[in-house]
Amino acid sequence: MITLSNDTWKLLVAPDVGASIAGLYANLHGSWQALMREAPDTALESGNPSNFSSFTLAPFSNRIKRARFDFLGETYQLRATSADGNTQHGDVRSRPWQTLKVSDTELVFSLDTKAFPDFNFPFPFYMTIRYFLEGKLFGTALSLENTGEYAMPAGFGIHPYFNQSLAGVKAHLSFKAEGLYEVDSETIPTGKVAKPDGAYAFETARQVDVALNHLYRDWSELKLNWPDVATLEISADPLFKHLIVFTHADGSLALEPVSNATDGFNLMNQDFAGHGVQILQPGETMSGSIYLKLESP
Repeated sequence: MITLSNDTWKLLVAPDVGASIAGLYANLHGSWQALMREAPDTALESGNPSNFSSFTLAPFSNRIKRARFDFLGETYQLRATSADGNTQHGDVRSRPWQTLKVSDTELVFSLDTKAFPDFNFPFPFYMTIRYFLEGKLFGTALSLENTGEYAMPAGFGIHPYFNQSLAGVKAHLSFKAEGLYEVDSETIPTGKVAKPDGAYAFETARQVDVALNHLYRDWSELKLNWPDVATLEISADPLFKHLIVFTHADGSLALEPVSNATDGFNLMNQDFAGHGVQILQPGETMSGSIYLKLESP
């Protein structure tokens, strides 16, 4: 475990488990409060990233339906990683990452998929994660380079779980979004997008009082506010045009800035506009950052 901290933040990272975050704490009124759910000891021992505070999604986010997609005239079958026969969350989150840099303000980790013969993706790539602190700002910078001989489809993002209660106060969620994806019974997009409304619209801040596992697009002004305790503003580079909002059974709230839509590889083949998948030529790189900014009374 590696720790990075300043007067506002304390971050715990496990390089051997996807360089995942095991804890993110904020210094509020003189005490450290867990902004994200804390990874239990069992998660560290088992190497299970699903129980961590946050993990990285790459080379795609969320699911690929039936673990299968077509690209440039070829069909690729991946290993299914979910009970419903889909593959989900990519294959970097449980792999051991190399530690490239540890300083007072940043941690940098890398992963070369060529080091893993069983890697669950047909195209090789090299990836880095950079966590950095700048006062009240905590950033995550992702970079993915195609190291193969052929073009590849790609996407990435992060999967953080935030505590809805902080210092005994329940959070209010607010954000704007231009679209909400219609999904099937397996939460796979059907190809239809509508303006969010009713229980699934959060332009007006409110407590989350409905079960969510929803994919939004073209989002902005994302905030979690614990009244009279703290406000967390979440923003990202334009590459991360999609946002998944998910209420976990443990009471935490996942707010996932991601580049591609769920099942984006297959949406791309259906000529669906706005799928978010990047096509990287050999040697090309995609990169982008996600920012958390904390304000307290």
